[in-house]
Amino acid sequence: MTVRLDNILCATDFSEFSSRVTDYGIRLALSFNARLYVFHAVHFPSDQLYATDALERGEKQQRLSAQASEKIRNLMTATGIQWEPVVSCGEPVEEISRFVAKKDIDMVIAASHGLSGFKRILLGTVVERLARILHRPLLVIRSSSVPEDDARRPAASLNHILVGCDLWDDADPVLSFAMGFAGRLNADLHLLHAMEAPMDEDLVDPTQGSYGEVQNRLQDQLHRRLDRIVKDKAKNRLNIKTSVTAGLPAEALATHAERGGADLIIVGVRQRTILEKLIVGSTTEMILRHAPCPVLAIPCRARQANTSMDHDMD
Repeated sequence: MTVRLDNILCATDFSEFSSRVTDYGIRLALSFNARLYVFHAVHFPSDQLYATDALERGEKQQRLSAQASEKIRNLMTATGIQWEPVVSCGEPVEEISRFVAKKDIDMVIAASHGLSGFKRILLGTVVERLARILHRPLLVIRSSSVPEDDARRPAASLNHILVGCDLWDDADPVLSFAMGFAGRLNADLHLLHAMEAPMDEDLVDPTQGSYGEVQNRLQDQLHRRLDRIVKDKAKNRLNIKTSVTAGLPAEALATHAERGGADLIIVGVRQRTILEKLIVGSTTEMILRHAPCPVLAIPCRARQANTSMDHDMD
């Protein structure tokens, strides 16, 4: 398996965590010999009641765009990679989506600052909205996972990667991407499947044994299935650990990431209806809110954006 990342976009808002976003962008651009675009969207909502004229709005946009370009240049110094500053005017999610399609971006990197309460319910966050609409991998650097006194240190290593595996057919692109990605970075992989349902009559007979015995048998069956998938795909070329645990996927991933010192969590993003999200929530969105480390969200059913898989691992 080989993962190709030719074009990477870092979305920056010039907050104190912007350097962390570009640190990861630079690290991955070096590892994959990719071109890096450092992107900022100049956005100021129009005042419908006291609307300014077109000339004044244009002058303000030009001034803010020039300031943004200067901030990007100050942010990117002595990188040793091919990179390009990009300043756009408009709503950030819309502008990022438009640029991703225009330049055929392979991965987007952004920081999550988080919202709470009614503001989250009404608006969501930029990264959560991006995760829903982008058909490209999205690497989210959570601000709460970076200590305040450590916000500008060089990007953490990506040596230990935790992958959420649900063993569904359409999760295959996530696992394939994770193996190719880890192979390119020479990283260790920990594949984790969380059993939300305590019983599965397709795999075990619930009448043969006590509840605990049946659940243990189910866990063993799922673990063997996960090991078979790894054996078929990895061909012993990666250092891979597999685990199966009971519980909700988001909670299990966050707990294992914290206990195991994961540098990155990789999860899949599925399209859900609004009703499904209201009823069962979204594992990806829960991980984006609570993970102790960066999260890489991979679209399950979408094209993997210039990401090719073959049977050889670099």
